[in-house]
Amino acid sequence: MKPAIWFIVAAAVGAPTTTAFAQAVYIESTAHGMQAERLVYAIKEKLRASSAMRVVDNENDSALQIRVNAMDTDSTAYQAV
Repeated sequence: MKPAIWFIVAAAVGAPTTTAFAQAVYIESTAHGMQAERLVYAIKEKLRASSAMRVVDNENDSALQIRVNAMDTDSTAYQAV
């Protein structure tokens, strides 16, 4: 079974909304596996192609944050009761 992927996107309060400056976006991934890595890569490439957003390496420099987590649905450690 393929891993389930979740996106949690948190926007910083008071982030500038003008189009004169590109929004700084930080991406954090705790997901493992080829599918999750490809997903994170695709997100980063779309953001880099955007004129309204730019990817930053430091969480403190970002106006927006994207956190990607994956859960292996075959594992018994994550089964819900």
